[in-house]
Amino acid sequence: MELSAPQNVFLNSLNTKYRAYVGGFGSGKTYVGCLDLLIFFCRHPGTKQGYFGPSYSSIRDIFFPTFEEAAY
Repeated sequence: MELSAPQNVFLNSLNTKYRAYVGGFGSGKTYVGCLDLLIFFCRHPGTKQGYFGPSYSSIRDIFFPTFEEAAY
């Protein structure tokens, strides 16, 4: 999957401690968030991280498959 211009800015141009990617349905929020987590994992191995969603089912049905896709 190719990154959009806003996703690229989020991943590569923001040098802030906290960030939020805000967008509509299908804008790639989860995908870019997963990429951000993976990049952070690579740069800081062993660091504990968490992912929080509104419900377990949203994490199970949306985040886990997207994380696997982003990692691939």
